[in-house]
Amino acid sequence: HYIRRAIQLNPKLRDKFKINGYRITSPSGSFIEAIPIDPSGEAGGNADGITWSELWGSNEIAKQNMWTEQTLPPAKYGRSFRWIESYAGFSEESDLLYSLYDIGVKQGHLLWPDKLYDVTEGEPTPLELYVNETAGMLCLWNTQPRCPWQTKKYYAAEEQILPPNQFQRIHRNQWVTSSETFVPAEWIWACKRTEEEWPKIDFTRHPVIIGMDAATSNDNFGLYMACRHPTRTDEILTLYAKKWAPNKSTGKIDFIGTEDKPGPEDVLRKLIKQYNVIQVAYDPYQMHSVAERFKQEGLAWFRAFNQGSDRLIADSGLRDLIRDRRFWHRGEPDLIEHFLNANAKIDDQDSKIRIVKRADRLKIDLTVAASMTAHELLRLNLG
Repeated sequence: HYIRRAIQLNPKLRDKFKINGYRITSPSGSFIEAIPIDPSGEAGGNADGITWSELWGSNEIAKQNMWTEQTLPPAKYGRSFRWIESYAGFSEESDLLYSLYDIGVKQGHLLWPDKLYDVTEGEPTPLELYVNETAGMLCLWNTQPRCPWQTKKYYAAEEQILPPNQFQRIHRNQWVTSSETFVPAEWIWACKRTEEEWPKIDFTRHPVIIGMDAATSNDNFGLYMACRHPTRTDEILTLYAKKWAPNKSTGKIDFIGTEDKPGPEDVLRKLIKQYNVIQVAYDPYQMHSVAERFKQEGLAWFRAFNQGSDRLIADSGLRDLIRDRRFWHRGEPDLIEHFLNANAKIDDQDSKIRIVKRADRLKIDLTVAASMTAHELLRLNLG
């Protein structure tokens, strides 16, 4: 796209090169072409040069097969090349790029180790240009900003916006894992507010949303209720957060409970009766039958919350709320526990995060319920 656009904007070149779709042909007959991921169709291409962009994301089988089929032909050895441009990926997923990094950087050596070059941060360092003669590979693997437009102010802003491992990956070219702690403990505790700080309003009359999350068996049930701040409407106030553990013998949640220990169904009914509940958001895969029973009774608006792209947006948004101290709570023990049990897995497609368990035995249902609730409160603009 960029090569085609550059030629179109250059009056000296646009009449000499022929552009037809994704192919650009020069006056000599040689051409540049963007090709689809089609391993069998592109096998034996006999190219002079092959360029790969952002190879860190080539994790699917089709892309890996494409890499294999696009190998350089032996008849052009020494007269053809591969060019790969990418920043680092995820060490447990980006196998293609990591194998090249291992050959070029870890098994290679600095080309000019004694010659120092300026960087925009810190002392001059050797240029991170590696060579592996056996593999015929030259690799520039910058881990420090070296260009004048890579300012400290820019990176300070990016460090605030991006998750820590994504900042290290994109801006410091460091290999990271795709999972990290969802929020540091310091962030979540910084969101705790004293009773004096809470707005003095009748919360039972304020619009609220409830989120509920659970697995079908051997997992907690999480019930979370919140509203928006009455004046600072981009801030979320926690009003209720509780978990229920499954029965040890059956592995199932006792939804009704007893008079002394009411179950989530009884508590949900009481909350709906006591508060101005605008919506109950739930995971349709896990909570469908429970929600359908309540829907038939007409207790409230029960909305199935998409666990795909909507969850990615919601989980990323919840992290931002906590980072910016726009998520209020009173230190509810169950909520804190589930936040500290949560990791964040980076989505390959758009770099958003998904809340996942730090370990299989740890529960995060209230974190997921809070994510859905906060997202819907802000989406519906409930004040």
